[in-house]
Amino acid sequence: MLTALPNSFGKLVKLHSLNLSRNQLSWLRESTGELTSLQSLDLSCNQLMTLPESIGNLVRINRFNLFENKLNILPESIGKMKSLQRLNLSNNQLILLC
Repeated sequence: MLTALPNSFGKLVKLHSLNLSRNQLSWLRESTGELTSLQSLDLSCNQLMTLPESIGNLVRINRFNLFENKLNILPESIGKMKSLQRLNLSNNQLILLC
């Protein structure tokens, strides 16, 4: 079970799909935003409270699963994900900001 990602994680730039579900991740490295070839990312069933601002660099992503985490806010950069077709944020602690 993963509690953190290695420093070299951002070097996986040709990766298209990544499943890190059912771990104990509570944060992601800024280098996550360097995985610009990602099309599918599953971070469900972790302990994530925030996402790095660099997450918006994943402009090719079309499926992003974040359900069952502890997220209470999303970074503005998530709006850059123009290819996003499916986003699951259920069972988090998101607060509606007006």
